[in-house]
Amino acid sequence: MSETQGITTIEFSRNLDTKDKYDKALPLDKEIKIIWAISLSDNFDAKHSKRGGGNITLKSTDTTMQATPSQVILKLTIGSKNMLVNDKVVIIDVAPVIIEGRTLLPMR
Repeated sequence: MSETQGITTIEFSRNLDTKDKYDKALPLDKEIKIIWAISLSDNFDAKHSKRGGGNITLKSTDTTMQATPSQVILKLTIGSKNMLVNDKVVIIDVAPVIIEGRTLLPMR
């Protein structure tokens, strides 16, 4: 995580296939549905106040990959609807936010 000029950027990577029984492998060159939800409360039992979704496509022909071929690098910036997928811009429905000290990412 980094902060520059009041903008917080969170960066993480995930294997396309985590081998976890609860995670689905992320396919390349196929549209993937993503969903997001936020709550006005820090309580994990609180109902979501806003939710939505969108679609992204992870391209296997990506020449900007900085990770191994089995990884995708997603870069999200607090307050921005532009998400970088292996350094290519993808517009998401809602920007990541910080509410009461908690960083909420539009990911599942």
